[in-house]
Amino acid sequence: MRERVATADFVKCICIILMVLFHLVCVEEAYPYAKAVVYTFHMPVFLFLSGLFANMSKPAAVFGRYILWIFIPYAVMEAAYTGMSAILPVRGGVESLSPAVIIHNVFFQPMGPYWYLHTLIVALLACYLCSVACRRLPTLLFIIVLSLCLGVLSYIGLLSADSALYFILGVAVGRCHMDFDVLFRPTALAFVPLVILCCFPENLDRFTLAGLAIVYLSVCCMLWIYRFIPVRIKSVMHFIGRNTLPILLFSPIFTMASKAFLPLFSFDSTLVLFACIAVPFAVGGSLFIAWAMDKTRFSGSSRKHGAYVKLGN
Repeated sequence: MRERVATADFVKCICIILMVLFHLVCVEEAYPYAKAVVYTFHMPVFLFLSGLFANMSKPAAVFGRYILWIFIPYAVMEAAYTGMSAILPVRGGVESLSPAVIIHNVFFQPMGPYWYLHTLIVALLACYLCSVACRRLPTLLFIIVLSLCLGVLSYIGLLSADSALYFILGVAVGRCHMDFDVLFRPTALAFVPLVILCCFPENLDRFTLAGLAIVYLSVCCMLWIYRFIPVRIKSVMHFIGRNTLPILLFSPIFTMASKAFLPLFSFDSTLVLFACIAVPFAVGGSLFIAWAMDKTRFSGSSRKHGAYVKLGN
């Protein structure tokens, strides 16, 4: 069981904020190239960290409950998003709604921002089953077996090949007991190759060596910046980094709601002021919902330990 790593929580905080920022449709449309750069590294970082810190030593019942408390809110939110897409002008929405369409989207091909949770559930289940079946195998053989398993799942369309790649890399690093802060070196020099790589659109593909380099260099740059963040701000960012699940789940509610006050910022063509309000609105609103669910025990948590809002390690 790995201890929480403060720097990893900081990186997760940066990535989740970038995710929320570019889920604001107006920002996405105003800055398409910036979106392409961010999309090259932010979700691969999450997948890598999910593999790195995956705890496969849990008893089956405990692991099953862990997956269940990801799947239930995911299924509810994905079903709701699918239903809303049939009514509202959502990009790539369904033309006709039916139980079969909802079941297909929840279990096989999620739409909207919830694909990551579907991928995470599939990857964790595959990793756990491989861990149980290959308990006595050395690390290299286990990684080969897991790669073959996720390769098959990718072939049948349950997750993408690039998502499988970053999850496997995280698992491999974790199995080799390499520390996060050793693997990623904080240095200002990382900005130079990162900027050069990001200047060429063909490099903005996370399933290439250039894309892999962008992911690695992005984390190194974030960790260099981490040194200069005041302690109080760090503590807030660590808290956000510990609670990315509710932000992933509930932020679409607030990014859509933020359209209501977009006209108030019509004087700012850069959308910077709007983003400075909309992003905290989405992050804070998501955490508030999670806190309320834990307080009312709707999330199935105990009074001492929240299911969704993690106050500490």
